[in-house]
Amino acid sequence: MDAILVIFEDYLSERNCFAIFFLLLVIIMVFSGLTCLARQPQASSGTDSFRVPLVPLTPLLSIAINAYLMMKLPAPTWVRFAVWMVIGMFIYFSYGIFHSTGYMTNAEKKQHINLTVREVESGNTASTGNQNYSTSNGHTSHDEVTTTVH
Repeated sequence: MDAILVIFEDYLSERNCFAIFFLLLVIIMVFSGLTCLARQPQASSGTDSFRVPLVPLTPLLSIAINAYLMMKLPAPTWVRFAVWMVIGMFIYFSYGIFHSTGYMTNAEKKQHINLTVREVESGNTASTGNQNYSTSNGHTSHDEVTTTVH
């Protein structure tokens, strides 16, 4: 609906019949969807936690207002946003590919942890401090290793 308001803004200000009809059609569809959502049974939570007032209306109105404001942003802003998103995704996925253990079986993960523990105990750590993280009894703690090696 916000895209329609932005795209047909000039036509709506000129009171073009097609633009007005199209906008009314979209408004009817949105309210029909809201009616269907409002008629769905609500699960009651057993706790007295915070609940958003006017549940179908408040979130949808917030989304609509923000989408309308985003449509008003100039094109160079979207280009900068896209460039920074690509840079961020590159960093995120390249780190994940080289540090992922999700493909390993449980036995391989245990072996990976044992190798990491041996590296820490021998002083060959990936960190710059070359510190040996030991517990009071002299054995390296698994929790301490995983927090310092990653």
